[in-house]
Formats: sequence, C-alpha cells, structure tokens
Amino acid sequence: MGAEVVKLLLAQDHVNPDKPDNKDKIPTWSTSRKGHEGLVRLQLEPDDVNPDKPDNNAKTRLSGATGDGHIVMVNLLFAGKDVTPDKPDK
Repeated sequence: MGAEVVKLLLAQDHVNPDKPDNKDKIPTWSTSRKGHEGLVRLQLEPDDVNPDKPDNNAKTRLSGATGDGHIVMVNLLFAGKDVTPDKPDK
C-alpha cells in the first residue's frame, strides 16, 4: 500500500521529494534509514532528485541509510547518481 501512495504523491506537480518535511528531514532520509527499498527507489526516480542533498539539519540520505546498517540502501543510493560518501553531517 505504501508504494501506491508514494506513486500517487510523486505524480502531483507540487510534490517535491527533495523538500524537507515538518521535522526538517528529506523523505528519502527516513525511508532509507528504515530500510524501505521500494519506497526509496520510487523517491529517487525523478530526474531532479539529488540523492546527495542534505536536509535542513545537514544530514544526508546516505547517513540515514548507514545509521542502521542498511547496506542495500547504501548500494541503492550509490547506483546511478552522484553521492559523496565522505560528505560530513553537521
């Protein structure tokens, strides 16, 4: 069910998967931290998504994925788009 909801949301012109939520987190940070591979794939699909962009707390999606040891998420983030592995969190 979650994937269908994400697909519907991403189909809306006003939805930006790079925009932080009300807790200043980029949606993909949360889904990658929790290991939701299908949702992360959907959130990374749009061409204008920058997987290396930090949220408002200077946390990257990569830090979210590595925080709980989600190697699949780390590999997914590195696939296809530029991600800086040594970008520091602040």
